[in-house]
Amino acid sequence: MVLACRDHGQHGPSYEPQLGSITLERTGPHTAAATDGDGCTWTFAVHGNTALLDPPAQRCGPLTLHHWALAGDDGHAFEVRSGERAGCRVLLTIGERTRQ
Repeated sequence: MVLACRDHGQHGPSYEPQLGSITLERTGPHTAAATDGDGCTWTFAVHGNTALLDPPAQRCGPLTLHHWALAGDDGHAFEVRSGERAGCRVLLTIGERTRQ
């Protein structure tokens, strides 16, 4: 994940790994919920093999996500996320998860 903090004396973006798992479950014919390792639950609209954060601005603790897209096949899921954490912009441009 890339972090960009304009007002924190940082010169350019910093990078930090995103580790852990999410539990994704269907909550309706076109909806799902994902719970991450921090205990945050995020809601999605589902269309085919793609899930989009819905509503598009959700907050848990210091993290606010404006966009999260998950797309997958039988064994892998790929994701893109953007939002803000503690005054910093966050962006995950290429995330990959393995289904277990």
